[in-house]
Amino acid sequence: MANKSILLYFLLVAFIIVNLLSTHSFAEANDEMQVLIDFKAGLNDPDNLLAKWNENKGNQDPCKWDHVSCNENGSVIGLDLGDTKISGPISPGLGYLNSLQNLDLHNSSFNGSLPDTLGYPMFLRFIILNLLSAHSRAQLEIEILMDFKAGVDDPDNALANWNSEIEDPDPCEWFHVSCNHNQRVISLDLRDTRISGPISPRLSELTYLENLDLYRSSFNGTLPDSLGNLKFLKELDVSKNQLTGHIPSTFNKLSRLHIL
Repeated sequence: MANKSILLYFLLVAFIIVNLLSTHSFAEANDEMQVLIDFKAGLNDPDNLLAKWNENKGNQDPCKWDHVSCNENGSVIGLDLGDTKISGPISPGLGYLNSLQNLDLHNSSFNGSLPDTLGYPMFLRFIILNLLSAHSRAQLEIEILMDFKAGVDDPDNALANWNSEIEDPDPCEWFHVSCNHNQRVISLDLRDTRISGPISPRLSELTYLENLDLYRSSFNGTLPDSLGNLKFLKELDVSKNQLTGHIPSTFNKLSRLHIL
């Protein structure tokens, strides 16, 4: 009888422990879900990449959300938001993702300062950021475009107002250049300009470039392999030029490209 009572006691203790662990895991998952939803609320997500980040029934497990990775215990350990068009501040709440190990925000449009709370997660090992100010981003794009201009011949002065020497130059106001709402260059339309010369490999550093139209000009040389890194490129027209060689194999990575 005594042995039976002892057995029942241990079974009861084991049940309570399992129940407490389960309750804790559920509470932690809900806390992390709320942290991520609050983070999302402060962001601009033009491509709707965080569409699954919501509290809808059947969708309350952040481990099943896009750009989120978890460990075997169901705790968030990674956020991969690099190379996206997401913009906005980095929420201090991310510091309360206690198991967070990797935070990748590179090549995006996050702004503001790095919250002190990111020192809280004891396992955080990697923070990959691109917190350039809008001014710094513009300076980089100016440099890329001016390098391009320096390497070509422009007989009709199609690029006449591409000038980095004036006060506060803005490439978004330059001829044949278009930008998005974040003032990032998304289009170069140089068709029918008679510009000649090589296509600068540095154009691949215009991260958000969606359209590159060089139709019926006089560009020569080969297509740079690096253009295959333009993950947002949708339209590329280099026909009726003097280009040689083959289409680079790197272009296989251009999943959004629908006009070539």
